[in-house]
Amino acid sequence: MRLGNADAAAEAYREVLKHWGDTDIELDLIIDTRERLVRQTS
Repeated sequence: MRLGNADAAAEAYREVLKHWGDTDIELDLIIDTRERLVRQTS
């Protein structure tokens, strides 16, 4: 993945959330990942 590739970064974040998004406890990593995804895609 190349630095500065927003589309690839957003897809990577989505992949993480797909596996971690249904946890019972909101982990700091998940919260941070969601916030970064919003910033990347807005």
